[in-house]
Amino acid sequence: MVTLRSRLFALGALAALLPLSLACDDADPLPDRNDDPDPIADEPPPPVEVDDKALAETFGCDVAVVALDEEADGEFADAACTLDDGRAVAYYAFGLDEADTVTAEAGSAWFDTVLYLYDAEGALLAENDDLDWYDDNSRLVIELERGVYVAGVSAYDTEAAGSYRFAATR
Repeated sequence: MVTLRSRLFALGALAALLPLSLACDDADPLPDRNDDPDPIADEPPPPVEVDDKALAETFGCDVAVVALDEEADGEFADAACTLDDGRAVAYYAFGLDEADTVTAEAGSAWFDTVLYLYDAEGALLAENDDLDWYDDNSRLVIELERGVYVAGVSAYDTEAAGSYRFAATR
């Protein structure tokens, strides 16, 4: 004999299953959150800013900011900056917005160049004295991460004087 209590129990069990059957219905799927593009993830990071005043404090000397793919000319006649061993040095900073291979070059018709590459904290990353046995100019080809870098252009000889050129290219 079916009682009112058994009918209510059966009706309650059916009601409890009803939301599950609606949630599993493939006819009206819930939107997938992974289908929505994330506008923040698609934005490139802001450009790297080169703070020449902070770099001057780190290196103890003025640091000129240069753009990648442009040449800078300098002269060692009245060097304001020197390395610990007394050789004149000029510092050039550049920012790299994304990881890339960078070629830094220094050359002079007047003296044997030496090129140093530092990170923004002043840690030496690489150096080069001569391209080869016959060429006294300097070149570094190096993979760099996004960030700020400083190139130091110096001479092999402490008595070096004259003009030079520096460039950092991708």
